[in-house]
Amino acid sequence: FDLSGCGDSFGRFRDATIAQWRRDIVTAANLLRRETGCEEISLLGLRLGATLCWLGRNEVDDLNAVVLWEPVLSGRKYVDTLWRRKLIKEMMTAGRGRTSFEAARAELEQTGFVDLDGWDLGKTLLDELIELDIGKPAPPCPKRTLALQIVFNGKVSKELNAFAGTVRDRKSTRLN
Repeated sequence: FDLSGCGDSFGRFRDATIAQWRRDIVTAANLLRRETGCEEISLLGLRLGATLCWLGRNEVDDLNAVVLWEPVLSGRKYVDTLWRRKLIKEMMTAGRGRTSFEAARAELEQTGFVDLDGWDLGKTLLDELIELDIGKPAPPCPKRTLALQIVFNGKVSKELNAFAGTVRDRKSTRLN
């Protein structure tokens, strides 16, 4: 399935919100169970999708497991990374970064959205992303939680390790 405003789904990306995307995941999981009769439902998400799965985990009926592949733990860091990527792309193609963050914020206030690395982010989504922080304890947790991170040196980041620690205190967790 595609989240609202993405892929083949209805709506525009600039109108998307974290709350809507979370509801999309919960609706899809519950619909899958209802339509197929399957007894075990697990959620798997990559990057922001992993974070959305985590946010919706307690709303999926009898969730068996959740797999978080490189989850976005800090929305502020995520937005900063997208912003830097946009500026790097501008520097490589135009020889300089054309847009300051302040100018983009002014554009956002004027138009209701801002282009962030090719994505038209609406004000609500941008604000929600900046405030997003799943690193703090948030029980309850699914029966099984798997957090994955691909690293070149074999060491899990201290942020993901800290997150896993908050989950581990509540349920068994495996880190790969």
